[in-house]
Amino acid sequence: MGITRILARTWLTLIFLSLTAGFLVSSASLSPVASSVPRAISLATLVLLLMNLARELRSREDPTDDSPASGKGKLVVILWISTLPLAVMAAGITAGSALFSLVFLKGYARETWMTSLVFSLVLGACLLLLSFLASGNPAANL
Repeated sequence: MGITRILARTWLTLIFLSLTAGFLVSSASLSPVASSVPRAISLATLVLLLMNLARELRSREDPTDDSPASGKGKLVVILWISTLPLAVMAAGITAGSALFSLVFLKGYARETWMTSLVFSLVLGACLLLLSFLASGNPAANL
């Protein structure tokens, strides 16, 4: 497989990997308490992006075909990712992230309600615990 085909298949994931790695490096300048949430989020994101990169590299489909559906999937992903900051601004980091994951898993990923709800509740609980450990007042981040 040539480098052109690899880049055509993985360009979006590589961009997000570099942004997440930069976010992780920039959180190193924060105090240990202030950097706990950015590090937890960026490490989880890095793991998911690396799993996606491995899936894309194993894929057999040709990324250079001219079918219009091939670009639509990446546009939808970009739109979903751009709505996360809006959800966080509207509902706060804890509730916004949990709500976003619920809607994403049920609406886009087509997961069952039970799987979506359990994952969202676990995510919300983890973020609430991290905010409590970081600030001592989790209600301030709701």
